[in-house]
Amino acid sequence: MRFLFLLFFVPVASYAQETFAPAAKPLQVSVSNSKQTALRLDGKLDETDWSRAQEASQFVQVEPNQGQKSSFKTTVKILAGAKNLYLGVTCYDTIGKKMYRTPDLKRDFAWRSFDMVAIGIDGFRDRRNSMTFATNAYGAQKDYLSFDDLLFDGDWNGLWSVRTTRTDSNWVAEFSIPWKTLRYAPSDSIQNWGLNLLRLRRNSNEISAWSPYPRVFGFNRMDYAGELTGVLPPKSGANVQVNPYTLFIHQKTHNKAVESQLKAGLELKWAINQNSVLDLTYNTDFAQTDADIQVNNLSRFSVFFPEKRQFFLENGSLFAANLEPDGRDNSGGDMIIQPFFSRRIGLDRAGNPIPIDFGARYINRSIRQSVGGMLIKQHDSDNSPATTFGVARYSRFVGKQNRIGGMVVMNAKSSLGEKTGYTNLVGMLDGFFRLSAAKTLDFMVTPSANTNGSGRGLSSFVRYLYNTNQLKFWWVQSMVSKDYSPETGFVSRNDVLGTNAGAYVYVRDEKFPKVLRAFEPAIFTGFYHQLSTQKLIERNISLIPVGVNLQSGALFQVTVNHSYQVLGEVFSPLGVKIGAGNYDYLRFGAVLANNPSRRVTYRVKHEWGNFFDGQLQTSDLQLGFNPIPNLAFRFRFTSNQFKNVGIAQADTRINLLNLESRIALNPRVQLVGLFQHNTQNNINAYNIRFAWEYKPLSFIYLIWNNRSFENLNASGASIRNADDAIFSKISWLKQF
Repeated sequence: MRFLFLLFFVPVASYAQETFAPAAKPLQVSVSNSKQTALRLDGKLDETDWSRAQEASQFVQVEPNQGQKSSFKTTVKILAGAKNLYLGVTCYDTIGKKMYRTPDLKRDFAWRSFDMVAIGIDGFRDRRNSMTFATNAYGAQKDYLSFDDLLFDGDWNGLWSVRTTRTDSNWVAEFSIPWKTLRYAPSDSIQNWGLNLLRLRRNSNEISAWSPYPRVFGFNRMDYAGELTGVLPPKSGANVQVNPYTLFIHQKTHNKAVESQLKAGLELKWAINQNSVLDLTYNTDFAQTDADIQVNNLSRFSVFFPEKRQFFLENGSLFAANLEPDGRDNSGGDMIIQPFFSRRIGLDRAGNPIPIDFGARYINRSIRQSVGGMLIKQHDSDNSPATTFGVARYSRFVGKQNRIGGMVVMNAKSSLGEKTGYTNLVGMLDGFFRLSAAKTLDFMVTPSANTNGSGRGLSSFVRYLYNTNQLKFWWVQSMVSKDYSPETGFVSRNDVLGTNAGAYVYVRDEKFPKVLRAFEPAIFTGFYHQLSTQKLIERNISLIPVGVNLQSGALFQVTVNHSYQVLGEVFSPLGVKIGAGNYDYLRFGAVLANNPSRRVTYRVKHEWGNFFDGQLQTSDLQLGFNPIPNLAFRFRFTSNQFKNVGIAQADTRINLLNLESRIALNPRVQLVGLFQHNTQNNINAYNIRFAWEYKPLSFIYLIWNNRSFENLNASGASIRNADDAIFSKISWLKQF
């Protein structure tokens, strides 16, 4: 009863006390002009220009004690050079340089495990867009684009540099960001930009910001940002990036002879002005992309793998009108509706590459609107016809934090053999409304149709979110018709009417032990009816009655899940066949994880209980060993033990093993190895990748992929086969 009381009757008065509105008069810091042609980027800040620059300091805690002065001083100075914007950040500390937490030197690191600083820049000062540049104490880079602190281009890689130094009393980061990398409103007069600065001191897990914001919101809520004043970017002139590459491939497949080939391709980025960017790609290849991590899927629906290819990631949020679970805390239910999903381009359903002949993307962002278009020609392959993809997107900003827009997606297939070509068309209307600092409402309606008369369907959703320091509550109503078919999109299920609601409660009290940061119980509910019959086909109710977050970042959770499933046909999770029928079962779970910045880290998740007509125990063990920043090792073992499950009352175990190692000379020279073993199909997969960033965003790659598996020969006997590939790729980026 106490849990339900906390969950649904949190006093509104506490919202007024802790979830504050943006400051009426933002904090300001002025940029200073550098008198030198170019500063030496070494992380030392010893040039005379730095001593003359205005200083931003007085950081305020976001975590753990919102509103209090930061425990350790942080200073930021900003200089404007002829070609670059420079930022010098000094993070004072007393723990000694050997104690700065840096588990690895991977680009786009998971920032909550690191001593790190981040810079958020809103060049349009529209309080919506943000370009974020971050680094840790050893100079690894992290960057991303965000919009409304809701849509993120997390794997965008901008052209910029950073160097760091460490002493026993502080660590220093010196950023150099070309003006041509930044996006801002074109003007001949002095501008004020939105700016916020964040520091995470990992030893005490303290997050502080120059311009404070409520801890329940993200760093990229730019309506809480301060201002960088006195900005006068130089006349940009031409702003073109040319990125040619050469690629050598040597491969041998289990049913083909050895094949070698030499390829060349080109990517070109033209910033027509500070609002508009045109990207062109010819003979595109993504050999350098990280390998997908295998997943043993126990659900009835396809696994949603994220996009990793750079061409599709930049400004990807503009095309990302969708419904999917909130990745930050798993809120929002498990329905996924995406009218456009870029992994449908250049990859088949198994993740194998399909050649892309050429592509073009145009983006225009301004204070009033966003416009985007994409056209890509995919080459034919053995099982896939030549296909032309087209996307057109428009968003109009209404008021301070609202927008409404639409999108059209085209997938035009040519004929292949006896199969006649056709075009798949998907439309979309969407809107986002920030009703208050704590309340948002968004919706989407998207029809589909094929020119051959098939695929005529409709999907839609409406979502309400209430988010304060004490309570996060959501309600999502979604619908997907039986024949809805977004062939360049992703939908988790068809013929369904979904209702998802849930809440997190964030409980903090001065009487808690000092090691305890928050008690966070939660409830998740999902009700799914078959749209064509209106019958209930699935019900999930999950509770986290115990959710404990420690000051160190460690956590402990207890979960309870009740499921009701109606199977209309045989369902085979991991090869275990379960017959049609109605199933009602209860499962339990526990999660335990330690401080993720330690040299030895672990996360253990175990679930047990009933599973359809039998029982299932699932264990997920993750271990990390980070003796020094230059060496990092990851181990993950997942086991599913079935007992008396399905038609054959199966007693079987399916294991999945992942081993990853990262050896780094520095953030720009790294050797990464990945081994995966799946007992379901007795698959072994190796991926070894050497990457040298010999100049910013110019790379040399050496990659070896091997995949061995078992299948049946013509006589029915099991034989082992293997696919092998070696890639050598050199790319060179030049900015004019």
